Amino acid sequence: MRKIYVTLFAFSLSYMSFGQGLGKEYNFGVKPKITSPKTTPSEVVEGTKKPVNVVSEKALNVLWTENFGTSTAGLTTTNGTWVQNVAPDSAYWSLKTTHPMSAYGYADQLTGAYLAWNSFGPIYPGETNFASTPVSGAVVSPDIDLSAATNGVMMTFKTEAMYCCHVTEIPFKISISEDGGTTWTNPITVDLGVDRNQASSDIAQPLNYTIDLSNYTTTFSATTKIKFSWDGLNTDVNGQANTHYFWLIDDIQIYERPDYDFKVVDMWLNDINTDFEYTSIPQNFAGALTIQAKVKNLGKLIPSNTQLALTVTGTGVNDTQSGGVLTNNFTGEYDTITFVSTIDMSTYAIGTYTVDAKLVADQVDEDTTNNSYLRTFKITNGIYGQADFEQPLYRASIGKDFGAASTESIAMGFGSLFYIPADADLHGVNLKIGKSTSYPTTVGGELYVQLYLYDLTASTFNDAHVYEAGDWTFPITSTMVPTGTTPKDVTLNFHSATAGIPTLLGDNFYIAVVRHDGGLNNHFCYLENPFDDDNSTHIFGDFGSTPGDNWFNSGTQIVTELNFDNSLSTNELKNDVTFGFISPNPTSGETTIAYSLKNSQDATIEVMDLTGKCVYSITEKALSSGTHFTNFDASKLSSGVYCVNIKTANSISTQKFVKK
Repeated sequence: MRKIYVTLFAFSLSYMSFGQGLGKEYNFGVKPKITSPKTTPSEVVEGTKKPVNVVSEKALNVLWTENFGTSTAGLTTTNGTWVQNVAPDSAYWSLKTTHPMSAYGYADQLTGAYLAWNSFGPIYPGETNFASTPVSGAVVSPDIDLSAATNGVMMTFKTEAMYCCHVTEIPFKISISEDGGTTWTNPITVDLGVDRNQASSDIAQPLNYTIDLSNYTTTFSATTKIKFSWDGLNTDVNGQANTHYFWLIDDIQIYERPDYDFKVVDMWLNDINTDFEYTSIPQNFAGALTIQAKVKNLGKLIPSNTQLALTVTGTGVNDTQSGGVLTNNFTGEYDTITFVSTIDMSTYAIGTYTVDAKLVADQVDEDTTNNSYLRTFKITNGIYGQADFEQPLYRASIGKDFGAASTESIAMGFGSLFYIPADADLHGVNLKIGKSTSYPTTVGGELYVQLYLYDLTASTFNDAHVYEAGDWTFPITSTMVPTGTTPKDVTLNFHSATAGIPTLLGDNFYIAVVRHDGGLNNHFCYLENPFDDDNSTHIFGDFGSTPGDNWFNSGTQIVTELNFDNSLSTNELKNDVTFGFISPNPTSGETTIAYSLKNSQDATIEVMDLTGKCVYSITEKALSSGTHFTNFDASKLSSGVYCVNIKTANSISTQKFVKK
């Protein structure tokens, strides 16, 4: 067996100083990404929801509540009448008890009637061009007496929502008036933590949203009003506006701001400012446990000595430790806290573990029900993965979702970035394969894997992906494709291919890209988590507004794993010949074919077009065992895809190349 040693330029910076995503500071707002514009809701496959933070009324001075009752006849409640505002589409606001997209399998978990924006029913099914009908509308509350508030005002409500299709804008807005609706504050964007085309139920159903109104107005009166707006007038670089789908609001509660109230909004098993999250960790890669959390200050005052108190549990493990550093000491509404603990995960046995992180401070938090967050990780015998075990899994296919007809998929590649702490042989790639009516997988198609190094010093996102080795080719067989709705866990075993086993060099980032050619009646369905907070999943293909193959952040976490488990080598293919590489590939002229022979013998190199016609052939006589290189001039070939066969008396090994 021949190893391919993957090399790299000499980097002057150490790993811990790298900023992931070409040094861009991580933020909790817009991220450069491609998300799939599905015309029907995503298909949930399996998984659990993230922990739901329940708002407690304990120790809170509640000033006003609105639960919208049970009737949907008009917009009048026990508090008075909610009024559809003058914006052109305000009639899309109403009281409902049935989900606007119930025909597509959506069901709310709200009680009685609720305030609902529905631009799916009147807009989406009738659109001639995707996301081409800008919409905007608002609804205004009755007068709310908040004159008794002396410490500021908080508002919380239950919500379920989904929007499409602007790349960088969110349509959910709130405004406040202190003079009965004559003047209003600037609209406040309600960021529910979901990407376009992804419902808030992916996080929790319903989701409890809390906002500090004191950040936007300080003089609360007896004629305070709240306005909820859907703002979908602007279009993005692709000409798409946020035309649909829905926003549901219930159980509004306004209360006086407490002195101290903080919460954990999200949590990751690593510092995603400098690296990516890892949830399946090879035992020999494991080190000190690092936790990073997104936190929010809901109180009037800034707590002191804010820390994360960790408890790690699993078979034979019950470790506790506290620490952490805030990024900005709550100078904004949100902050991050990062804790590099001294808990050594390399001492843990192979198995599953749970981290419970609780936000603590010197002061007494007046609502402790939202201070904790749970995450799961696994210590493995060689499997390196990033799937979020607290998120559900969905079927998807970027190639089928993007612009192709229902019978055709676009060629695509996908994979996730991994930091490799020490030299290691990569034996394969694990992924989850699905199949359904909307997202089929075609038996007889083909997957192939290419290995890229991620150059953190590159000047552009495209240039950061440096091709290193491949292709490892795998026909899609019936044993790889599920017969029902349950996905299959599949290992693309490099020992069953012919491109050799690569050694990944330590202190570098790599991405093993799974490629699929697409085409007419040729589809591939994979599984994904709905969110990719660290932008670790990258896709490759002819997507976006610039023609040609380019790299993008996926926006979702496509589930792939690097497999360093040496037991896969027991399935190694016993061929006389091992295909090394074709380089350069693609080529417009001279290219080199590298291969290795186990024994002294003749070898024939054939170049075949996709019709099976041989366009070039040469036989190398009496070659010794070991590695050989044959040069080939492709300049006279027509542009397209070709196969190179290396034949011996007993074996054949094949790779593709592209003539530009």
